[in-house]
Amino acid sequence: MLSRLYSRLRNSSSKFIESDLDYNRFRNGKHIFIFGVLGRCSTTALQRILNSSEEITVSGESKGIVAQLLYTLKSLSLFHDQFRDNYERFEKCFAKKKHTRIYPMALNTEECSDSVKHSIVALLKPLHGGLRFGFKDIEVGSEDTLESLLQLFPKSKFVFLFREPGSQFQSVQAQAYWDYSKSIVSFIEKYVSLSDLYIQFHKKNRTGIFLENTSLHDPKKVDLLLRKLSISSYDKTLIGDNLFSTKNKIVDVRRDSEIGNSEAFKAYLRLRELSSC
Repeated sequence: MLSRLYSRLRNSSSKFIESDLDYNRFRNGKHIFIFGVLGRCSTTALQRILNSSEEITVSGESKGIVAQLLYTLKSLSLFHDQFRDNYERFEKCFAKKKHTRIYPMALNTEECSDSVKHSIVALLKPLHGGLRFGFKDIEVGSEDTLESLLQLFPKSKFVFLFREPGSQFQSVQAQAYWDYSKSIVSFIEKYVSLSDLYIQFHKKNRTGIFLENTSLHDPKKVDLLLRKLSISSYDKTLIGDNLFSTKNKIVDVRRDSEIGNSEAFKAYLRLRELSSC
């Protein structure tokens, strides 16, 4: 996928300002990024509701690709701040055709940074000719990913979806897809760490909207959420849709009491306190 992306960028105009992938066109867009506290918390349901409006294009889970591009962008910025004088000397030596000065750390980081920004736009490019995009994900490596994303798109909104951990573990257990599906200890640890990460980010930036998954079953709460996200309409038949339902699957309900007394449940209560819909 990345090779196709780079090929597309190479074949586009050398003047990005003329391209429909130009980062500056999208920088101040009201983009929406959905982050879930692990799987089975209805991020896909919200993604489909938002996309049904045709006012925004919310892509699927990035599997770390967006995070890698953001990390690259931050690394380039740090390199530029530390060694920009090297590249200036590098350019002057070529201009004067006299290489008597030292320039050990000479890299064209500014143009490269622009290319990475355009690459992120290309990855998330909205359909229908719109200017709003986003993606949904269920695991974030660090708070730096969120901070970098907000810095890149300062007017974007972050929606943090969560679910009561007892029923959620039963659901991920039945799905049997993630590494924490079979380990309640791993599930609890990941639930707590992600919850704390999202809460900490929100305290610093106040740009997050916390939403329990059951709110997506209530049309009034969905209407309120979409007003906050500046979305005017959507397909109301998607409300309460049970995508990948675990109905008729056998789960271990004995885990409920174990999770109810765990740090995960305490984290869940903290998330509920921040819920605004």
